[in-house]
This record gives sequence, structure tokens and C-alpha cells, in this order.
Amino acid sequence: MASGRKVEAVADTSFLIALQWLELLQTLEAVHSRVLVPNRVWQEFTEGASETELAVVAQIPVLQRAQVSSALLAAAIGASAEGGEAEVIALALEAGIALVLACERDSRVSRNAARAARASRPQQKNALTRVL
Repeated sequence: MASGRKVEAVADTSFLIALQWLELLQTLEAVHSRVLVPNRVWQEFTEGASETELAVVAQIPVLQRAQVSSALLAAAIGASAEGGEAEVIALALEAGIALVLACERDSRVSRNAARAARASRPQQKNALTRVL
């Protein structure tokens, strides 16, 4: 960033998985002062993760789990978005954060590719890079 100012953001599962498999999660600290991760997104992101992967994520202080305050808002948004995506949008609105980090070419493809990659990391990492 030209100004050197770090910004706040809310992250979706697909974005976090993409950064994880590209081994770029740590770069979030260079750009963001805080990256909120809704609880549902956190569950999706950490599902099936190894202890090593969880330890890496725990060392990134800008990643902060957050609870959506308004279940009604999340439910209303959920009519046109999946669960985690609805929470991302709701949390961004509640917190007044204008930046949402997501890879939405097809988030389900990204999540499924990343889960499958745990068994065969090199091949899937390359496939996920092409999907994004």
C-alpha cells in the first residue's frame, strides 16, 4: 500500500484456504491491522486441519475470531448466500468494515479442493492455484 496504513477486513473461508495452500497466510499482517473471521467461517476453515496447520494459524495475531451479533441480519443475508458467506457480510456490516476478503469464483470448489489436498498437497495446491 502506498500510504503504509493497514486496513481492517473480514475474511471468508475460500480466501483463507487459498492463502493457506499458497503458504501466504502470514502476509495478512503486512496489509491488515485486523482480519475478523466469523465463527462459522472459522469452523469451515479449520475443519480437518492438522495440528501443524492450526499452530501456524494461531501464530497470526491479526486473525481474530468474531461472533455475529445479529442472527436476524445473518439469516436475512443467508437467503442469498451460504452460511459462512452470510456471516462474513453480516459481520462486515455490523463492524463497519468495508473490505471483505473472498475468492468467489466458486467457493465450494475451493473448499473441496483444499480438503482433498490434505491427502495430496502438491498436486492439489497447483490445482487450487489454477482455480483462483
